[in-house]
Amino acid sequence: MPTFDMYSDMWNNFSGLVREAVSGGQFVKAMSQGAISSTTLPGDHIELMLANASGDAKMCVGVAINNAASGERVTVATKGLIRTMALGTLVAGQAVEAGGDANVPGSVKPMTSRGIVGSEVSIGTALDDAVSGEQAFVLLNVGGL
Repeated sequence: MPTFDMYSDMWNNFSGLVREAVSGGQFVKAMSQGAISSTTLPGDHIELMLANASGDAKMCVGVAINNAASGERVTVATKGLIRTMALGTLVAGQAVEAGGDANVPGSVKPMTSRGIVGSEVSIGTALDDAVSGEQAFVLLNVGGL
């Protein structure tokens, strides 16, 4: 797992229950079906899973701030300043999306267009130039343009 640092969450976060173990710094997606815990009242929670498979980038709702085991609560940031790993070449000012790579969870990759375009959904803006495997600062703004 790449190094992850959350420098500011700007108070734009929410929490939900995870269906699988999640580590701080991993991107997550919301699930619309199924139950995690019979002790939780319906409508009392948002269910989350890792957004680390090919195609999951467009469903990313944020980045986990803390570690959580399956069925536990995790806090998810949607805005803030993070440091994470680049998948591909990033240029400062370029829109990025969740990496969608199970081998490099929590990574980001460059977008070819700004905003929501086909399978791409912006999760923020690269603040550094970086090549694949290097750490980069990203201004997180999930779904923002």
